Amino acid sequence: MSRTFRVILVGLNGRSIERDVMFLATVNPEDLSPMRISLTGPEHDRQREAVSTPKARNYEGQTHISGTYFFSRSGRRVIYESRLEHLRLQLADLDSASLQVATQPFALLIRDETDDTVYSHVPDILLSRRGRPRLLVDVRPWAFQSDPHSRLAFQATREACALVGFDYEVWGEPPVVQAYNVQFLSGFRRAPLRFETIAPLVLDAVGTSATDLSLEEIESLVDRPYLTRPVLLHLIWRGDLQLDLTLPLSSASLVTPGPLFPGERRSDT
Repeated sequence: MSRTFRVILVGLNGRSIERDVMFLATVNPEDLSPMRISLTGPEHDRQREAVSTPKARNYEGQTHISGTYFFSRSGRRVIYESRLEHLRLQLADLDSASLQVATQPFALLIRDETDDTVYSHVPDILLSRRGRPRLLVDVRPWAFQSDPHSRLAFQATREACALVGFDYEVWGEPPVVQAYNVQFLSGFRRAPLRFETIAPLVLDAVGTSATDLSLEEIESLVDRPYLTRPVLLHLIWRGDLQLDLTLPLSSASLVTPGPLFPGERRSDT
């Protein structure tokens, strides 16, 4: 099947523009307003209209929970349309490579050259990342990913991303343990009390240990253990430290240097 692509984007001023799909390579995610496509006009002559949706929509009979999320990597509030999308934003926020984010960032117009039909699809999340291609994400429960309409939209979006040089993923529910861990850690995305004082002590304890230490062991090495746990969890959120999120978190969870750990771990060997 031969397809061509264009995009409709809405700026922060609420104005929409339509461009060739390659225009996406030049766009800053934080310059985009969340949007949706509204069909207007008589049934025999429907027209697509881009509508800015800067606020979460709530209405009677709604089957999903929408809201606003503070994305700590960029300090920007973004809307989400479901709790599953909220979880994917938390996971992206935990990734130290994440830089900027936009939700419902644009509408992809997909023209099927075989019969000249045009249909549209609005992806859920656009991420810019440090040292990696931008990532476009469609969030959909696993149970709804295999219907024909979704498969067609996902395949066309994957083709468009390949043209622009974006990575693309269709994301569904993660393992329960990982979901709980990410949700718990997101509560520590803001720096806690005495962070500037305690953080160097924590990082030094990890950096001078020849072996991996547990949360409890790190706390025992710091002069003020009662202030250490929130600092530890914030350092994990930032990426200075890391642990295995596929395992249930406990005081015995092992902590290792993360992607943003300052310097190198020192050892006796």
